[in-house]
Amino acid sequence: MKQVFRQPRLFFKLLSFLIFLLLIQIFLSFAFVHNSSINNVETSLKSLSTRIEKDLRFINGKWDTQLYNADPFTPYPNGSSGFMNPLYIMTNTGFIIERSQPINGFLDTSDFKHLIQFKTPNTIDTLTNEKWRILSKPIENNGKTLGVIVVSYYNPHEIDTREIDMKLRESISTIENGILIKNSTILISNLDIRNIHYEFSFEVVDTFNNVLINNGRVPTFIDVSYFSEELSEKRVRSVFDRKTQEEYLTVSTIIKNNSGDPVGIVVAGESLKSINKTLQNFILVSLLITGGLIFPLSLYSIFMLRNEIVVFLSSYIEKKQLTIKKIFFDKKMSMVVIDENKYVIPYASNQYYICDALFSHPTKKWEYDELLEKLGDSNEQINTRKVYDATLAINKKVGIKLIDYKFKVFSFNRDFISFISR
Repeated sequence: MKQVFRQPRLFFKLLSFLIFLLLIQIFLSFAFVHNSSINNVETSLKSLSTRIEKDLRFINGKWDTQLYNADPFTPYPNGSSGFMNPLYIMTNTGFIIERSQPINGFLDTSDFKHLIQFKTPNTIDTLTNEKWRILSKPIENNGKTLGVIVVSYYNPHEIDTREIDMKLRESISTIENGILIKNSTILISNLDIRNIHYEFSFEVVDTFNNVLINNGRVPTFIDVSYFSEELSEKRVRSVFDRKTQEEYLTVSTIIKNNSGDPVGIVVAGESLKSINKTLQNFILVSLLITGGLIFPLSLYSIFMLRNEIVVFLSSYIEKKQLTIKKIFFDKKMSMVVIDENKYVIPYASNQYYICDALFSHPTKKWEYDELLEKLGDSNEQINTRKVYDATLAINKKVGIKLIDYKFKVFSFNRDFISFISR
């Protein structure tokens, strides 16, 4: 063990190697968990998209949504159904069949001019063979129209129209009271959707066709350019919320008619917030554990491999000895030169005078008192370690046992004598 710790560079190399191994382990574990989690989300979204594609049928230019509406894995047509993930279904004509939990900045526009025309309650038939009772009200400020509130009810019965219309107006009033206007901008941060009748769907859209808030299905249109753009996009991709920067994974599935032409598209999404947070915590905890274990693990590794390390050091020194070609002492520069390596010796120091003496007679064996005189000292009894300490310092500096010392006799290591020149 002592021999190991006399080689600090070896210890730090071992420490660095262990750190490298642990970081590689963290990286590979992170990649595995990340890819596995993403693959699970992707598989789930593909399964949902395929299911919805089979639920929807396009016959003679009309959509049949009966299976879709009855599917327990899809949002219910009316109001807030508890479906928590983003889901879009749009046709090639721009009609929005479904837009649930939309992502800010992603397919979140509506046709303002189409929605504002329903200023009185109307029952309309849509491309999906569905009936909707719909009412809208402009959002105005200082005589200027800034947007529109739209509330709708799925499949109304004639006998219930009066009560439905009353609730439509109550819902619009509740939304209107929760909206603030600041610098001609509509703010919906204070709007609490829990106060709105749960079986009614609604949207708030500004005059630039931006959907500011949406809850449930509203019969509306989006520019057909979005449909063509989605056809050219990757089927699986990440989308970021414009406001929160939250990341979502989305999967697109194209719906085709009997001729193979695209007539609709399903885009299902899921937030990666939980996965990303878990991975962040994993990295943090892994780094903390690595930082706490790396030093004791290094010591333990050295202890367990001490014999192997000693053998390695011995073979390393022997190999280093075999590769040496020339050794000499440059008195002017005060340095020992071993091949291309130069080791500075403090000028006029004990190490300097010992090098001067030994290199002047490479084959001579020097008595302790002889070298002590070279150091300008003759009192051997008082300075019992003076020569020994200087010799030890030289050997340590050059990294090999250049000078042998035994029974107060000092000489060059015979393995190096043939390489030494004056």
